[in-house]
Amino acid sequence: MDLSLSIAYGLCCILFLILFSKIIVKLFHAFKTHAYALIYTSLFNKIIIVSTFTVLIKGQLEHKIIYGMLLLIGIMYSTVELILKFRGKKLDVIINVQLANFLHSQFLLPMEHQILPPPSFLA
Repeated sequence: MDLSLSIAYGLCCILFLILFSKIIVKLFHAFKTHAYALIYTSLFNKIIIVSTFTVLIKGQLEHKIIYGMLLLIGIMYSTVELILKFRGKKLDVIINVQLANFLHSQFLLPMEHQILPPPSFLA
């Protein structure tokens, strides 16, 4: 029961972080010249809100490492997603290309059999 509670709290935080990032992207369309300020302000707000939430529930968490891992995944994903959206790139395309190229390299397929372009087009 305690493990599921830690995972549930972690998933709630991830959901909050992703929804907060979606709101920031909508704000970006109104304030395009302040993209970097929006990124850092949103990161600061996310950390303050999630830290406050964590302090409030710290007595209920048995598996703090799992909760912390889920928080870090959520913060990294939402921040990278914001940066890439502001640059005009899509995160899911980047992840899929990187994963496909990694799988191709692990199975040692010749270069002529690779379907996807190398990750250099992302720069």
